[in-house]
Amino acid sequence: MVGYLLAFGAGVWAAGNPDPSLPFVTTLAGLLSLAGIYFFDRLHKRNSARRVLAAMLFMWFVAGTVRMGSVSQTASGTVREYEGQRVTVHGKINGTPQVSAGMPGEWRVRYEVNLDRIIAGSAEKLPRTVTGGVLLTVRQKQPLPEGGDGDSITAAGTIGCFHPYHNPGQVDWSASLAARDIEARISTTPEEVRIVRQDGADSLTTRLGRWRNQVRSVLAEAMPDKDAALIMGMLFGGYDGIERQTVRDFAATGIVHILSVSGAHIALVAGAIFCLTRRFSIPDGPGAGIAAVAMVGYGVISGFSAPVLRSVIMGLIAMTALGSGRLASAPRALSLAALGMLIYEPRNLFDISFQLSVGCTAGLFMLQPRLAGWLRGVAPEWVAEGVAATLAAQLAVIPFLSWYFSTFPVISLVANLLVIPILEAVILLGLFSVLLAGGMASMAHPLFVGVSLLTGLAVAINRYLARLPGGSIYLPAMGVGLGCLYYGLLLWGAGYASRWGFSPKAAYAWARRQPRQAGVVGLVLVGLAGWGMLWKGPLEVHFIDVGQGDATLVITPHGRSILVDTGGALGAQNTFDIGERVVVPYLRHYGVNTVDWLILTHNHQDHAGGAAAVAELLGVRQVLLHQEGADKAAAILHLQKAMQDRNLQEADSMSEIRLDGVSIKLYQSGEEQPDGKEKGRPKGSSSENGRSTVARVEYGRHSFLLTGDMEGDSETRIGKTDMRPSTVLKVGHHGARKSTQSAFLARVGPQYAVISVGADNHFGHPAPETLHRLQEWPVSLFRTDRDGAVVFRSDGETLTVERTVH
Repeated sequence: MVGYLLAFGAGVWAAGNPDPSLPFVTTLAGLLSLAGIYFFDRLHKRNSARRVLAAMLFMWFVAGTVRMGSVSQTASGTVREYEGQRVTVHGKINGTPQVSAGMPGEWRVRYEVNLDRIIAGSAEKLPRTVTGGVLLTVRQKQPLPEGGDGDSITAAGTIGCFHPYHNPGQVDWSASLAARDIEARISTTPEEVRIVRQDGADSLTTRLGRWRNQVRSVLAEAMPDKDAALIMGMLFGGYDGIERQTVRDFAATGIVHILSVSGAHIALVAGAIFCLTRRFSIPDGPGAGIAAVAMVGYGVISGFSAPVLRSVIMGLIAMTALGSGRLASAPRALSLAALGMLIYEPRNLFDISFQLSVGCTAGLFMLQPRLAGWLRGVAPEWVAEGVAATLAAQLAVIPFLSWYFSTFPVISLVANLLVIPILEAVILLGLFSVLLAGGMASMAHPLFVGVSLLTGLAVAINRYLARLPGGSIYLPAMGVGLGCLYYGLLLWGAGYASRWGFSPKAAYAWARRQPRQAGVVGLVLVGLAGWGMLWKGPLEVHFIDVGQGDATLVITPHGRSILVDTGGALGAQNTFDIGERVVVPYLRHYGVNTVDWLILTHNHQDHAGGAAAVAELLGVRQVLLHQEGADKAAAILHLQKAMQDRNLQEADSMSEIRLDGVSIKLYQSGEEQPDGKEKGRPKGSSSENGRSTVARVEYGRHSFLLTGDMEGDSETRIGKTDMRPSTVLKVGHHGARKSTQSAFLARVGPQYAVISVGADNHFGHPAPETLHRLQEWPVSLFRTDRDGAVVFRSDGETLTVERTVH
């Protein structure tokens, strides 16, 4: 069953990979492998058992590609067809609305709506049938939702589709939404929303939602808001209202999963109930059944989100195996459950919560018993069990941690021993308290006070641990090949290859019998590791997909880094920190743990908004920026605070930076006078664009010209300097109408051009006129909204380019 799961998953991965040729290539490789096995077995006159198994695995692989292809096709009549249009939609609310704080005095109520009708535009009167779901966000003054599960809702607004950041290692949050058939979003006001309550009694989901709001009110009365938000997240899910620094600290110690309902919570409830049944001498069979009922009940009151549903299913498998005394069959049952989830919704494979939950559960089933057995000889049993569980879960997901986060929290072993027991007590005591809050709020109040004190203690201990030096180590990003090699070595180290006589004990015995040969192998491995550390790589220039903004990463042949601009979310109400959520993960994915030089071409939010997060989370040795003016941009003020006003330098004070044979020459384009309005941009904003610092990166025969938001007269002035032609041009101002004039193109003479731009942005970038000039030149054109991150690599002679989306 494990093999069938892996084969089906491989087929889903191949079909869902950005490279469209991958399904054909992998299918052809599978056919050739089958042919090779067939002829080899016929040549050696072997039986057909291996051929039958190989054919079955290949069939499951093909089934995976077909199943993924069936959900990837865009069906007609979906809400995605109305992207960018103002519409009126009608449907039913699904589940409990989510409430979070917005701007001061404002609350955001988010409804998940299953649509059935839509009216597009003001001229159209008759509704059309539509399929798909939307996330409807209503900005209102009151924190209570007007509707609940099953209620009919009509709303007006503009349809916006989800455009994830297409960068290697980026968590694709839209995958989990797509798996729930949520394809678009609408943001609106209460005046444009009409809700009709369903007839008859409220649904169970609505009653539970009302009960959770009552619990929220009791919590708010009994403790500070920050503790109430933290406890609500731990009990019912979601990070709304939790301080960002608290989330960062728990992520640094590797236990951030405890802040929102996850498999750990389900396992905690099941374990506590099962231990109680044993204490009352109830046999394991009935005890496991009682624990299973408790798990399902907790899933119901927490809202049965997709991660919780998966955790409950896996918990039921564990309880079934435990109650029946067949723990050895648990991995097979887990494989069957995971296979069923993928057949039902293959896009689950690309959901990080699915990957981590399946990986952690598999680690607990397959690694924890063996690790605990090894540790019992050197530690008390309760310590051995706890450390073994933590190690097993984390070792099983290291390839995913390396790909998405590039760090391994070593301090998590200590956090699991010191912080997790306190928070487990908080969860159990909190659940008991909220059950009382439904009808006996006066009795629940003092319990909530105790829960708040325990929560504060856990947060304080965790914050101290998060600040200890060396708490986490860097993990190089593992691709599919390295990930498979890692899992092979992990299973071999755990003794799963013993049946073939290739166990760690056998390897150790061979090393003792043949010390010279073992020494030679060791020296070769050490030599390869040393060569890898000293190996001189190519120059890499990464144009990161940061939406409507700019961020360019330059990595020198010896691994030093220059970051030109950092992106930044536009809009005063946008709290999404692109520096923290997009740029920092990208830099870590490529091994950048400290930025040597940060160059901000100018002070606009879409170029400098992520700088403070980069400085806080990674550290920056030197910053070049424009500091003049009394009214500094908010992004610059935040950066100065993060840098503690140190190592900040005026951009015009430097003319060249040299690192590892790479030259970065800096040019100042001067001041540009505003001359009116451009689509979507207010008058006067172009003056900052005209001051953009221009960076020319040169290595060997190839060079890259990074122009910030330079356009118009600034291009003319820069063209009069001693700037030489460049191989690659980063098109100025996201391809705006006045950028990249014909004379400037002739001056630069690029072979490649890259436009860093957000999908369906309201500025109309890139402008048709600019695209026409680039086509006439012509150049090989790349756009981050369509191609994702674009990476150039050069050894000084040759130049290659790779895009994330094919």
